[in-house]
Amino acid sequence: MKTKFILLIGFCTPLFGWGQVKNSINTYALGDQKPASATIAQASWLAGSWKGQGFDGTVEEIWTAPAAGVMVGAFRMLKDEKNVFFEFVNLSETDGSLIMHVKHFSEDLTGWEEKDETVAFPLVQISDNELNFEGLTYRKTGPNSMMVYVVISKDEKSVEVALTFTRQK
Repeated sequence: MKTKFILLIGFCTPLFGWGQVKNSINTYALGDQKPASATIAQASWLAGSWKGQGFDGTVEEIWTAPAAGVMVGAFRMLKDEKNVFFEFVNLSETDGSLIMHVKHFSEDLTGWEEKDETVAFPLVQISDNELNFEGLTYRKTGPNSMMVYVVISKDEKSVEVALTFTRQK
């Protein structure tokens, strides 16, 4: 059975000020605000090879350095020495902000989304150590460590999943 990544918008509760809404403990939704202003250079700390734990297995994520307003990433999840699923990611500057587009694939590279569809994560807010996309947070916890939080829907319930990463290169 595949676990699909679906943003949880109906669960949101308002925060104080500017229309931001809490999506889960560590993630946000846009609410009625526009995406946060940002450049791809502000996400450059993601560049490199990362390995860690999440989804009850080993997770790996690789990011290119920013170029031409874009960073490209790849993710894979391993469990019991087997590939479980993959993601290909495009993080790009769009209209003065950042947006992350993700395509998911099963271990045999069968796509989860339709051919011309992606899962989009607009930027809610940004700081030197944190990228808060809608339903997805990247938090730098040290020079070579980060936490990633994502809200997923599984078995008709939405939950926040935490992934821990250490930079490999």
